[in-house]
Amino acid sequence: MVGKSGGQLLVWDTTIFEAISVIRGDYFIGVSRKWIGSGSNCNIVSVYGPHDDSGKQKFWDELSKAIVSDVNNAWVLCGDFNEVRNEAERFNCDFIEYMAKRFNDFVSDNCLIEIPMSGRIYTRVSGDGLKFSKLDRFLVTENFLHTWKDLTACIMDRHLSDHCAIILMDEERDFGPKPFKIFDAWLDDEEVSKVIEDAWDKEVAVINRKDCVFRNRLKNVKNAIKDWSRNRLDKLDVEIEMHKSIAKDLELRAEVLNLNETELENWKNSRKCENQMGIGGDENSKFFHSVMRMRNNRNTIRGLLIDGVWNNSPDDIKAEVALHFANRFKECEHERPSLDEMEYYMLNASEAASLEVKFDEKEIREAIFDCDGNKAPGSRPV
Repeated sequence: MVGKSGGQLLVWDTTIFEAISVIRGDYFIGVSRKWIGSGSNCNIVSVYGPHDDSGKQKFWDELSKAIVSDVNNAWVLCGDFNEVRNEAERFNCDFIEYMAKRFNDFVSDNCLIEIPMSGRIYTRVSGDGLKFSKLDRFLVTENFLHTWKDLTACIMDRHLSDHCAIILMDEERDFGPKPFKIFDAWLDDEEVSKVIEDAWDKEVAVINRKDCVFRNRLKNVKNAIKDWSRNRLDKLDVEIEMHKSIAKDLELRAEVLNLNETELENWKNSRKCENQMGIGGDENSKFFHSVMRMRNNRNTIRGLLIDGVWNNSPDDIKAEVALHFANRFKECEHERPSLDEMEYYMLNASEAASLEVKFDEKEIREAIFDCDGNKAPGSRPV
């Protein structure tokens, strides 16, 4: 390793990981590992980025080459990158925009996703305690998120080092029932109505409370639709592969022989069905789930700083959020002006009664116009 750190150390549990190969660079070291049990491979790399400009460019290039050399396996990059992604990640420090842009280009070019952090804002504090930066982070590839769906990076308290330790955790917290969603595309399928009706009529446990019966019926509908959708997509994948195979065989045949009208029509139909099925099934595609998973991962509340202490308990978080909005919309106690001592002109009984007296249109016109038909002085238009 290059730098004053003297090197980096990687430690792992051999009952969980099996080391396959080593990944080395001037500013990083990693291990290609196999998850024991699942059999899937994952490349975990610890980094310590350089400070100088030329060294950083070499750092990004070496890491990019390593990732490109094994794009099919999951990647996890972690450690001190010695660079920030935006100005908000520095406090009382110089922000160099073009360096941050090169870091962001490296992240986007390699399709890396940053794991949201919780606990603190910055990971590095200067010796005088005046400068703060977010230099440490976890960057992962999308296929790593397929295995670990509830990832969060927690920034720990700092002790002897000028950097805070960060821990990557997969921790699912129960914030209560999740809303059930249905795609509009499902409603176009004739089978879905029958699925819902059969699930609704399915026998449920005898309970005196009607709301519990209603809840159980909704659960039956939810589970039935999930099973139906899963089977539907499995059938859809089989049909898509079948049409792909037909179209491919006919295209290979067309390279050496002219297709007859029947073969040409079959090729057109297969291509058309393949495109239509791919679009129709996109609501539950791998890409769709990846986008939703990244959005949920970004928007999830990992925890809150409550009374100066980081708290990730779902019950405490919900109570604190409710208290926050209750205080925001609660009226502060203050003295309002009183109208009790103000004097107002009051109508007497005869004046009040005159407000309800019937009037004649002829009398009004006579009051407004004189005998010659001219408008009386001071009268209002009718």
